[in-house]
Amino acid sequence: MIIFGSKSKGVEVGVDIEDFDCPHCQQTGMVAHGAVRYFHIYWIPMFVTKKSALMVCPHCKYTVEDCELDKQTANSLKSLVYENKKLIGYNFGLFAIIALFAYMSISSTIIGLISAATAGDEPTNATDQASEAPAPEAIPAAPAIELLIAEGFNGSGFIFNFHGEQYIACSLHQFDGLSPEIMYGSELNPIEIVEQVAKQSDLQILKFKVEDLPLTGVVNYSSRDTPGVKRNEPVYIFDTMNKSYLGRIVKSSFAGDAHIKMEDTYPAAGMSGSPVISARDGNLLGVVLSADSGENATLVGFEMIRWVNTPKVISSSSH
Repeated sequence: MIIFGSKSKGVEVGVDIEDFDCPHCQQTGMVAHGAVRYFHIYWIPMFVTKKSALMVCPHCKYTVEDCELDKQTANSLKSLVYENKKLIGYNFGLFAIIALFAYMSISSTIIGLISAATAGDEPTNATDQASEAPAPEAIPAAPAIELLIAEGFNGSGFIFNFHGEQYIACSLHQFDGLSPEIMYGSELNPIEIVEQVAKQSDLQILKFKVEDLPLTGVVNYSSRDTPGVKRNEPVYIFDTMNKSYLGRIVKSSFAGDAHIKMEDTYPAAGMSGSPVISARDGNLLGVVLSADSGENATLVGFEMIRWVNTPKVISSSSH
């Protein structure tokens, strides 16, 4: 008698979803979890038949399943739950069968080649020419930049090109949500701010007097039709001495905020408002906003710049 069927098992994730309100108690913040349903033979998992995701309120334990959410939100939740989860164990039986057939096929091929060689034939074997291992990813050197010093020495900023014009990008929180009057170049040369042309959640774009433009270290920005970055994309960030640090993009927030896993520890103190630049094409991606340590950060948070068209002035500088 063959015993088979399907079983379900929970996937512990424990990722906080900070920007979702509980429908039951209205408290902000849920915790993501998952559940996997798989087919088994003699209790050996063969393959996954269904992956589901849910959110649990840590306050009242109310649960929201992915089927109760709109399609886009449900897909985002599933990506968050399963992006770092290896489900190979639930497909063990299927992989074992594939491996068995592969072993039988290779064994048959080897036996045939040995037989042909024994008979004096010259076997033709496509594996005679060993395929070369793929070369490691070549990452260009970091571009030279010149960071600006924020008014009051409480953060950083930088100048970038966009549609043939120059702008300054920096964070909002380093100025308590307002715009600075002055920023300074590396030689402490003052750069006068004219107006704020755009802002997002915690970053702002400023217009400045063109005659104050530094001659070097200007970053290029090319807007993307669908703003976003790919997971594991290499990026550069910089310290107060304009030294570059390499990291890779990870996705760690339900809202889509991007984070950088650093290859080496990063001195993040005072670097709010500094640029995040793609290591592949040198294009500006966003603005550094947070880190898990001021001196030896290994995880750095940043906000993507999401311009698609030429920016328009939305407000004058507030002081």
